[in-house]
Amino acid sequence: MEETSFVPIWYDGSKKDLDLHVQYMKLSNGYCLECQRPISKHHYLCSNCRTHLKMNGLEYKRVGYKEVGLLTINYQQSIHRKLFRCNAPYLYRGLKENRVKTRIKEETILAAVEKIDIYLSNQIEDEKTKGLYLQIRGERNAQRRIMYSLILYCIAYYVLDAKEFKHKSHFQASLVKQLDNEIKRIYIKKYFNQNDFLKGTKLYYRNLSTNKIIFNSILDIIKPILLEIY
Repeated sequence: MEETSFVPIWYDGSKKDLDLHVQYMKLSNGYCLECQRPISKHHYLCSNCRTHLKMNGLEYKRVGYKEVGLLTINYQQSIHRKLFRCNAPYLYRGLKENRVKTRIKEETILAAVEKIDIYLSNQIEDEKTKGLYLQIRGERNAQRRIMYSLILYCIAYYVLDAKEFKHKSHFQASLVKQLDNEIKRIYIKKYFNQNDFLKGTKLYYRNLSTNKIIFNSILDIIKPILLEIY
């Protein structure tokens, strides 16, 4: 097998990732591929770099919502009207001649709203995130607000191929963190300074396996909407 340059992955069990995992194990030869610290024979990253892989895809930082908002300006007016039946914020409507009209159907949105509510209130693998979501579940358009931000991330990565995402794991870490951030944003808006419940709900405390499951679950929910954007 030919050697390859190191591109961080959230190993997903696919043949492609399995081949890379095997290749990275050979390349590491007992040293972390990211920082060159000595490591055990069971991985190609040290524990510190595995944490950074989970948190930010081994990049300096995740891709933030503001960056994604600027990247997806031409899509936002159409999607905002589909989800909320009103205009997007003025700064994010884009020029009229550049706006992309989407084909998102109301039944597709309703199905996604129901799925994300069921997942976050009952099925999500993280009890702390579930508990936080249950506090804001009944807020007006809560599910649509969460979905809106996730849809924009998926457009930036899958449709626009935005270079701000250095690789797939960088996107995965950014998307999962955005789910957390949006739930917390709605919670803070509802409860103002009563934020004791937020303690201990940081992404840091979840393991990578849990984050991979959450990512795949989010993507399964958003995918039907994404298919109607092209």
